[in-house]
Amino acid sequence: NLAFGTGQDTLIAFESPIDLLSYAQQNHVQLAKDNTTLLSVSGTNGRKVYEFLAERLKFDQEAMPKKIQYAFDNDLAGFEAMPELQFEGIVYSRILPINGYKDWNEQLKAGESGQEVMTYDGAITRRNQLADLEEKQTKQKSQTPIINLKDQNQVATNQAKHKGKKETAWVNKAER
Repeated sequence: NLAFGTGQDTLIAFESPIDLLSYAQQNHVQLAKDNTTLLSVSGTNGRKVYEFLAERLKFDQEAMPKKIQYAFDNDLAGFEAMPELQFEGIVYSRILPINGYKDWNEQLKAGESGQEVMTYDGAITRRNQLADLEEKQTKQKSQTPIINLKDQNQVATNQAKHKGKKETAWVNKAER
């Protein structure tokens, strides 16, 4: 965890420590102005945000942030990591690297900075779209006929025989 300013007003959750540090390097001035705490949950368990808040509230009943932002990776797992549970009075949002970068470290290595901010509802919509796309791609893959190399060779042999050729034509395609 890393706090800027008082760290009381905004909480931003990341999938990994390297993404947290990459984001901090790109945004440290604004983070201090916004009194932000950065939290790595070391994976995609968004519920760890609430475990962190519970620990924080044990020491200070006024420590609930005004904003919680999820800065997980820009992929389906990152969107699915956002917990459904929300506290009243807190603004929730999803922040993403710009230009389609997968994570904050990838964006930093590219020498770019900036972020796309999505409302929580917008992030749920994007999550559902990504899930539908993944399901569609999985169905397409399962409907593709699978022919192994042995079967391909047999097909080629049969085709060569029908053309009056005595040799066997070998097909050098990898197994699917």
